[in-house]
Amino acid sequence: MSLLNVAVVGGAWITASGIGCINGGDEFSMPEGVLPKLRRELLSSKPEERWGRLDYYSKAGLVAASLALKDADLDSRISASTAVIASTVSGSVDVDHAYFRSVVPQGGLLASPNLFAYTLPNCMLGEISIRYGLTGPTMVVSQMTPDMMSGILVGAKLISYGLCEGVIAGYCNTEACIHYTDASCKPGAVFLILQKAEEKSPLTFNGSDLIYNGRVLSGLIDLMQQLIQNI
Repeated sequence: MSLLNVAVVGGAWITASGIGCINGGDEFSMPEGVLPKLRRELLSSKPEERWGRLDYYSKAGLVAASLALKDADLDSRISASTAVIASTVSGSVDVDHAYFRSVVPQGGLLASPNLFAYTLPNCMLGEISIRYGLTGPTMVVSQMTPDMMSGILVGAKLISYGLCEGVIAGYCNTEACIHYTDASCKPGAVFLILQKAEEKSPLTFNGSDLIYNGRVLSGLIDLMQQLIQNI
């Protein structure tokens, strides 16, 4: 396929080093460590009535996507056909375990419906879609490689196939209690707003890799560093 010119019009992250946005000039890093506490005030002015019910994984994805849209000046005028794609290693496993612990006593009589509502990793995408009225494709993909790029690559493919005009694409992996996950994939939530660039762009997609100024990017951290350095 021919190279797709990709425009990144906004982006945001939640990592152990803090919360930031691409166009805000914030410094990006993705270390190991505890992720920051999230407040509903980080979202735009529209109230989030379900905030108290959300697990941390869903809160992180919703806040990072919301800040990315705000960074792109699209939080109040995003196209309904926009896709939402995220990759994850552990997804909702924290809630899965918590829900199972509520099922075991008394033969399931105490099973929590609030926990059950967030036992699938794509519930986070539903919260984003509901908040912004999105009807485009949504998908959570398993992050099987340490580059943390699977969600962004799938998002670029959707644009190249003409399946959406734009995509909120990224990575959300916040589970910290279960120790069998791949340690090479860092904790955090990172979302970018991708669109097809009308003109030649330093960021291109060849069908399998993202390329910046002729060099294949090694992963999400590499991509973020290039975007911030070249605002």
